[in-house]
Amino acid sequence: MNFVKYLLFGFLFGILFIIIAHYLLKVFPISIEQAITLCSIIFVYSLLPDTDHRNSIISFIFVGLGILGLGIGYYLNNNLINISSFILLVLTYIAWLVGHRQFVHSILFGILVSLPLIYFLGYEFAILSFIAFYSHLFADKEYFKLF
Repeated sequence: MNFVKYLLFGFLFGILFIIIAHYLLKVFPISIEQAITLCSIIFVYSLLPDTDHRNSIISFIFVGLGILGLGIGYYLNNNLINISSFILLVLTYIAWLVGHRQFVHSILFGILVSLPLIYFLGYEFAILSFIAFYSHLFADKEYFKLF
């Protein structure tokens, strides 16, 4: 399956969750900033399982952001940007080493990468990120792959 279909699944699952959560739980207030955040989460997390594939769009984005971040961090003399960019590059490389459709294509990995959003944005964003991640597994017909 190509990245457009993964994004389609991700946005269908994600928007359905956002609508239900907005009307039933009164979360996700509607604003431009909120919409950008939600779309960004859905975009990244619906493609994230393909980080284990060297030629995927998300790998290209992560490597590009990592290299760009290292350059910006060096120019600004900002160690936080340098360390974050380096970690992004290293984790992308590790995902390549793990192999295609291995641990990175699992429910456990989806939970692990969604949990930090609880701290930074809130539980509803973490749930959305996992739903977007799981939509990728669903599209690959890997419904119950735990690890």
